[in-house]
Amino acid sequence: MKATGALFRGTSIDLHAEGPREFGATPMHGRTEEVGIKDTTIREWCTHLLPRLEVTQATETAADPAPRILGSALPCLSRDSDSLTDYYENPVSTEGNDCAFNCLGISRNEAVVLLLEQKYNEEARRLVAPEIRLAYIAGDLDRLPGFANMPAYQSLKAYLGLFQSLTHLFKTQLRSALGLTENQSWRDAYTVIQRHNLQAQYPEFMEKANHYLNFDAELRAFSELPEVYERYLYRYLGTNEMMGYQPDQFDARLGVWKRSSSAFDLLTRLLGQKLQIMFKNKQTGAFELIHEDDFDGEPITLLHTLAGVEGGHAVLKEETETKLNHFNVLLTENEQQDFSRFYDHKAAEGQAYISSGGNAFDQGLQTQALKGVIKRSGGALIETTVQNWMREQTITRKKKWNGKNKTEENTHFTLQNQGCTTITKENDVEYYAA
Repeated sequence: MKATGALFRGTSIDLHAEGPREFGATPMHGRTEEVGIKDTTIREWCTHLLPRLEVTQATETAADPAPRILGSALPCLSRDSDSLTDYYENPVSTEGNDCAFNCLGISRNEAVVLLLEQKYNEEARRLVAPEIRLAYIAGDLDRLPGFANMPAYQSLKAYLGLFQSLTHLFKTQLRSALGLTENQSWRDAYTVIQRHNLQAQYPEFMEKANHYLNFDAELRAFSELPEVYERYLYRYLGTNEMMGYQPDQFDARLGVWKRSSSAFDLLTRLLGQKLQIMFKNKQTGAFELIHEDDFDGEPITLLHTLAGVEGGHAVLKEETETKLNHFNVLLTENEQQDFSRFYDHKAAEGQAYISSGGNAFDQGLQTQALKGVIKRSGGALIETTVQNWMREQTITRKKKWNGKNKTEENTHFTLQNQGCTTITKENDVEYYAA
């Protein structure tokens, strides 16, 4: 859609373009010439007829729009009670594995820059440290360029085989012997052995575990270094690395959920929100909360699923990392109703609503409304100025002392920039751009 120098006026304005949108200004050129006895003045100029959207009056307040007919609800169980909350799934683009960023309404590059700005924030580094330690254990740091020549990391690599040996002993011997579950680890086995004084029965395991636990403090200190934090987060910049999380674990003995944080949690916090992630449990067939940050912010709920699948993809809890590869946004019924009205681009009385599926380019656009202005773009949203100018040239004819004629020329040039303006008497001015 393209409109140049156009005027749109009404009790409400609702404009939507499926593709790109452009509001342009119409240049209007002029020229005059005044000839006198001694002087000639030439004026040239260019002003612009600006595009305008005007809502200066409205009818009586209309009734609230009727609720939309929504799709199938996904009932999710709360951790704190037996009540179910209905959520509605909203698909998010899979391109570039950027779904986590898209769910939060931020680009990959903007997100990484925001995270890197927290390099010297001790609390921020503490939140990302568990993810870095897990990457160390999985051997992922080896493939990140920033760690290849880092002496502090190279000195820690010798302990990696020790951790893998402890994990192997736990899975093949101790888990069954001590009656532990698949969700538990060799650390739980170590605690049980100490509690029941069984050290003599498992000397090889205890020797290795004690040796590794002495190193564990060194790994924790390493994972919280500013330099390590920075080098690690570059894995998300200019790549297709997908952000992840760690499932919460329920401690039956203490009756509490144990949470492990990540860069995903930190990014969500920096945007003022609390990360909640659901998945479809293959064992129960129900949607369950698998991760919930303990930050005091507005919750944003995501569904960990398989790309291209609607209604969730059922997996076992321990398979979420390997068999799920995508996040979609989940909204409650009220949130979905609000989103549907917004997506349907219906302007209320006294309001101006302008949206486009592609890029939006507004040149000198003048927008005036009574009850709020919303501008939305599926791509970039650009507002730019127009330049009005005037040139005045004066030619003066004079006689020299020898009787010959001479002319003098003086030129003045004026340039005026005129930008976009948006004015509303009530409510907000809101801009959205992908």
